[in-house]
Amino acid sequence: MAIDALAKSMAFHREQIAVNHLENIRRYLKETGGDGAIAITKGALVAKVVGSAQKSFITTITKMKLDQALSAKLGSLATKALGVYVSMGLSVLYDLVSEWLFDPTGKALRAAFRAGNATGVDAMFMATVSTLVAQARQKGEHDLLTSELRRSARYATSDDAVAGVAGWADEQSQGLRASVADSALYDALIETWLLQRAGDEESGNKDTDPEAYDAVHKKFATDGNLARRDLFIHQCRFELGRLGVDAEPTLNAWSKRLATQPQDLPLDVVIARLGPLVFETDQFERPDRLAHYVGERFAWDEDLDLMPSAEQLVEHQRNRGGSGISISVGGAPSGFAQGAQRGERKRQHQEREGLLTRAADNTQRFQLTAKTGGVRLECAVDLTEDDGAIYVEEYRYHLKGTRHNAEGQPREQSSVGRQDARVPTRSWSDSPK
Repeated sequence: MAIDALAKSMAFHREQIAVNHLENIRRYLKETGGDGAIAITKGALVAKVVGSAQKSFITTITKMKLDQALSAKLGSLATKALGVYVSMGLSVLYDLVSEWLFDPTGKALRAAFRAGNATGVDAMFMATVSTLVAQARQKGEHDLLTSELRRSARYATSDDAVAGVAGWADEQSQGLRASVADSALYDALIETWLLQRAGDEESGNKDTDPEAYDAVHKKFATDGNLARRDLFIHQCRFELGRLGVDAEPTLNAWSKRLATQPQDLPLDVVIARLGPLVFETDQFERPDRLAHYVGERFAWDEDLDLMPSAEQLVEHQRNRGGSGISISVGGAPSGFAQGAQRGERKRQHQEREGLLTRAADNTQRFQLTAKTGGVRLECAVDLTEDDGAIYVEEYRYHLKGTRHNAEGQPREQSSVGRQDARVPTRSWSDSPK
């Protein structure tokens, strides 16, 4: 009976956690103006949210009146159970909204909530909560922990062992029936957003709504500055996340290098000691993000032939009828001039439609080329400092094809048997501000 009650309490608790996580997300999106794009892994998010809960849960295992071997076994199972009914909701939630939180530019989010941020977030919440609760209920009574508890009670060799299982199950049930109102997920997200979206120690980057950023900034930087030596690490995580790469090994190495610098050193000396900070890779976890970024920066570049951004396509549609031919002041154009304008408009329309047709096909081939190691990206990071913070002054990029000649043409068939996309060498710079 105690174990049955525990199973029901765990099911209830899973639903509570799912709803609580969504409430955290709703609050987060509202405070970020609907633009919650950040670069964060599922593992990092789960670790931040469930670490303290796991410690508390496992501690109760040691209080059970059980044999040493059984106690150790239940401790291991409790860890797995925690992954089921604590991180389950977060894991599912991450899968459902990760593309929103990881939108490369945040523009899709801003468009989604343009009609009204609060209304948009509430609609997302209501549409998602039923899915999460349904998935939580599917876990039902199939957890490893409750199965092992039943098995332990069935084959117990002493009254103390049975009493230990029953007492522990009762104690856990009481705690799990309480409503969940925890802000750990919100806290982790909003601080991550603040650091990754920083332009410098005082304000947000150029892609972030200044009013939303300033409001969050005031909560964390009461003196007006994010006086953090590691601010540049967080900025780089967001920037490189936009490009679809796993930069964590490099960023971890930079963090360790920073940690070795004495705290009392002037920041300009720390920057000098860090040496050149260069990230380079030909491995892209999300080549679609790279294609989006490059296509947006080099829209209508006939050598790259990548799809422009959604905003640039809208502009194209808006301007597709424009001729670019001015009419001189002082009278209407002649019939010949009108015919020339119509001809020019038709020519421009055909030219742009041709570019889009080629770009749509080539974008797919570019993503496949990047996925199979055919694109190399290098990023050198220049730092500066002010008011106790070290932050990014400029990113310097260099993009080239690894299976291409100097003109960016593929030298041979790719390993997957399809012709590589053209990847001409391109260099550019960008900055958070």
